[in-house]
Amino acid sequence: MIWVIGTTNPNKFSEIVHILNSLPVQFMSISNWNVIEPEEIGTSLLENAQIKSRYYHRMTKQLCIADDTGLFVEALNGEPGIYAARYAGENSTYKENRVKLIERLKPYPQPWRAYFETVISITWKDGEWHGSGIAKGRIIPEERGSLGFGYDPIFIPDGWNKTFAEMSELEKNSISHRYLALIKILDAVSKNRIPIY
Repeated sequence: MIWVIGTTNPNKFSEIVHILNSLPVQFMSISNWNVIEPEEIGTSLLENAQIKSRYYHRMTKQLCIADDTGLFVEALNGEPGIYAARYAGENSTYKENRVKLIERLKPYPQPWRAYFETVISITWKDGEWHGSGIAKGRIIPEERGSLGFGYDPIFIPDGWNKTFAEMSELEKNSISHRYLALIKILDAVSKNRIPIY
């Protein structure tokens, strides 16, 4: 069976496949289909994830998995939230988003508490499933590490003194918000709530 992963981000595709590689399915990126990405007009992570998984399922006729991730910073009343990927504007770079976040946080006392949340949505011919994962931690004012992507260089998860960008793939994939959401898929598959054949 083919599972289509609804992202054109190679970092995200690699992370998802690494976590789900025990499943007896063939993973393919939506990049293999000539489809335009849907507009994420939802007002929550779940709505945006469902918009993507439902749309990509219609376009490919395959089971499609999509996610939406947000970074919620306590001092900023939840900013950037669901707009994390475009915090500094449409088509902004990871670096531009991080710079804007640090600038916005400078007036506030540390620690800058925050959490990442990922919501996964899976859509297939006659069903749908969704689950979520949260990683709590704090934002730091200076970037550390060259691994990972997005806000990883400025986020230290609780219980660690490393940023996500300083962690090996194995370390990050054992505690991250995306991992905590994705492992729920393995449980759902084992209970026959998501098809693999």
